[in-house]
Amino acid sequence: MKMGNMVKVTYYSELRENSHVIDFVVQPEVSVVWEPALADIQQDNIRGLMTLANITPSAWRRHLIDHFGFDVLSPTPEGLRRVGVSAERVEWAMEMALRQKENWEIQEDIDDLWTWTDEYHSNLTPAQVYEVLAETGARGTPVISFQADEAELLEALAEDNVITIKGEDGVYVGLSDPVNGYNWSPERLTGDVSFRPSDHGLVVMGDDHLWQDVVEDAYTATVGFAAGREVLMSSRSEETSRFPPPAVRDTRAPTLAADRGPKL
Repeated sequence: MKMGNMVKVTYYSELRENSHVIDFVVQPEVSVVWEPALADIQQDNIRGLMTLANITPSAWRRHLIDHFGFDVLSPTPEGLRRVGVSAERVEWAMEMALRQKENWEIQEDIDDLWTWTDEYHSNLTPAQVYEVLAETGARGTPVISFQADEAELLEALAEDNVITIKGEDGVYVGLSDPVNGYNWSPERLTGDVSFRPSDHGLVVMGDDHLWQDVVEDAYTATVGFAAGREVLMSSRSEETSRFPPPAVRDTRAPTLAADRGPKL
């Protein structure tokens, strides 16, 4: 693995160039924090996690059916018991499940419920997403965090690119709440992880809130990239174009950081 000047990086999938991180990590309690099978898919950070994982709504639904016998489109008390809801909470959980059923039925095609793309692989399996929700209580901001060669990273960020991160021992993918201390990462996520920061999100260089309790070379990765495909820029025109370069914020000491945008 190339080892030049290494920089720690966190990609926040829900933030914009002028966003304040604190506004996104301190979130209200979710409607159901004790059972991932009932995760509120109308909550922004849940949709953001699913988008970051790049799994389809139908894949998430199949996972719940295959592993727990619980169908979000046909919830039953028996299904809730199979996912671990205690007997005294089943009646209340059924109320929540029926609300979630309505959320799932908003779209005629459930695979339109959140953003995903079949142009590249899934970053997390449905089972890993379930673990993220279970470990975090469904709180936190969707993030990818890693450390990589600075020159490689800056080259990838110079234009609108789909960036691919591959770590020897995995990178951090999931929800993170540095204020309340919730975070999660698989022990080894050795597949590629992809994101397109120009389209959606903010890259923060030097962000170290996820690195306080890990070894120095944790989440070390190589960076690859390919040009993002052109998209329609206006509903009134058929003209297509790539996005401008992504928003990048450098929080390192002034002697190390280039002036690449607003500081935290």
